[in-house]
Amino acid sequence: MTPKERDASALVLKAMAHPLRLGAIELLADGERTVTELYSELKCSQSVMSAQLTILRSQGLISMRRQGNVKYCSLRNREFLRLFKCLESHIHDVLRID
Repeated sequence: MTPKERDASALVLKAMAHPLRLGAIELLADGERTVTELYSELKCSQSVMSAQLTILRSQGLISMRRQGNVKYCSLRNREFLRLFKCLESHIHDVLRID
């Protein structure tokens, strides 16, 4: 990686580095969700969820669309989910967290 690519990678990883943001990505792995569905399932307020989604969107991890008064979120790159498999493996195999 070039220094510029490392910097960009660090920003993407930093954008993921929050339990609610990881939860949102995990839920979006199953397909498009509304903002309401996300904050309901993750048990947080609408304003907190919106702030977290803004961070994910700023790094290109999710896209959003509006239909009437409803905002829908989806993953921009499903290949990114492979990183989740690596994280799960590391957490269980190396850190031994179950």
